[in-house]
This record gives sequence, structure tokens and C-alpha cells, in this order.
Amino acid sequence: AVVSKTKGREFESCRPRKLHLVKSRTKVIDMSMFQRFVSYSKDSYNELMYKVTWPKYDALIRNTVLVCVASIILTLVVFGLDAAFKYILELLYNAA
Repeated sequence: AVVSKTKGREFESCRPRKLHLVKSRTKVIDMSMFQRFVSYSKDSYNELMYKVTWPKYDALIRNTVLVCVASIILTLVVFGLDAAFKYILELLYNAA
């Protein structure tokens, strides 16, 4: 329906309210908020259990060690840069 801006209180929205509907075999059912939450939880569980490919234990350990080593290296690089800039700035400020 076309919206008339002059009617004021008889305003009809261009977009009707979106219902959360589920099609069963024979009819369409309006789901309550709790039913939608239960449906979402079941779908999430099924996807995590049957559709997601989880890594094997040895790959998981190998990737964990890799991330830890990379984090330590990055931490040491940032620490080194911080110490170098601190030393350079101290030289500059003490010289003046």
C-alpha cells in the first residue's frame, strides 16, 4: 500500500511487520521468542557436531606451539624496539 503523508494518524507502514514463521509440512507456524531460541540452539548444536571439521590432536598441539612461539618472538621484538627508542630519546634529552 502506498503511504500518504497527509493522513497523519491513519499511517500505514510501507514495510509490514516481519514475522518469524516456520513452515511445517502442512501449515505455517508463528514461533515465539523461546521457540526461536530453542530452534537456534538445536541448529547450532547440529552444525558443531556434524558439519564442523575439528583438527586432530597433533595438529592442534602443533598450531598451539606455533602461536606461542610467534607471540614470544613478537613480544621480544616490541620490547627491543621500546628499549632502543628509550635509549635514543634519553641520549637526545640528556644532550640538550
